[in-house]
Amino acid sequence: MVTVEQDGCRRLLETESSLERAHLRDQLFTAGVTWLLTQPFALRWPIEGRCLWRVPDILGYDLDGPFVADVKPEASRTEYSDLMFELTRVKSRQVVYAA
Repeated sequence: MVTVEQDGCRRLLETESSLERAHLRDQLFTAGVTWLLTQPFALRWPIEGRCLWRVPDILGYDLDGPFVADVKPEASRTEYSDLMFELTRVKSRQVVYAA
């Protein structure tokens, strides 16, 4: 968990991995980032009679507006995860692979 202070309130943001926690802490010290939330929502896509869905790791706001970040180790990339991240990229402006 990471403690953040936003809108005059202090709260804990839960993370699923140490890599995600490290990226979240980096975002806290990035100039212009004003708001962060972990596992914020589910995205769904109906494709070929199936429903694909996923939950992004981080929703944030900076001076350019909202952004979505996914934090995954490069070694865990698969064809399926690349498809999910590309679909997320279409809906947002940032998807992050971390080493």
